[in-house]
Amino acid sequence: MNELIGVYNNVDDVNIDALPQKFALKGVHGCGYNLIVNDKSKLNEKRARRLMKKWMGRNYYYRSGLEWVYKNIKPKLICEKYLEQDGKKVIIDYKFFCFNGIPKFVQIDVDRHSEHCKYFFDMNWSKLPFLLDSYLNVYDGELLPPVTFDEMKLLAEKLADKLPFVRVDFYSINDKTIFGEMTFYPSDGRLDFVPEAYNKIIGDYLVLPKIPKGQKEITTY
Repeated sequence: MNELIGVYNNVDDVNIDALPQKFALKGVHGCGYNLIVNDKSKLNEKRARRLMKKWMGRNYYYRSGLEWVYKNIKPKLICEKYLEQDGKKVIIDYKFFCFNGIPKFVQIDVDRHSEHCKYFFDMNWSKLPFLLDSYLNVYDGELLPPVTFDEMKLLAEKLADKLPFVRVDFYSINDKTIFGEMTFYPSDGRLDFVPEAYNKIIGDYLVLPKIPKGQKEITTY
């Protein structure tokens, strides 16, 4: 896990002066509520507080993709340690797509703050022949498996347990695995794989449990 610096129930609780020179502020009740600060001296605090207040006044369920776990979550802010990799301008994300507790493939996010690319590899680190339709940029560098790849696979399987589907995200920072997040519907489930055939191929990995007799919905696994 990354180092947690603080948890805040409202914006006024955030003491910018007490935070380190580099940090990440996030809203736990939505997606994309991130303020990544790599030099506090250049931070416009008034603008940052306006942004955080905007986050705190939003219900992500209604504002975005109807992801039901966000519907009743209490708005909250957290501050985490700023993550950086020696010799890298931007850290790489490793996102494991797990079906019924088994990691099937991993999404690699590179150049997130410039020419954002997403590539897919199987669990033997062989590149897979599909992409996401909104991320078709070409990465010029070489993508090698991180030292922690086997450990990340094992942790992804443990965290996914018996869930029908979950994506488990990690970073590999200076040869150390750092947990990112777990999500049940990446991009609200609205991005397509290309070529088109892989939407069916990957969709067939998903095997939903049967609704128990006498119930109208699944409540446990």
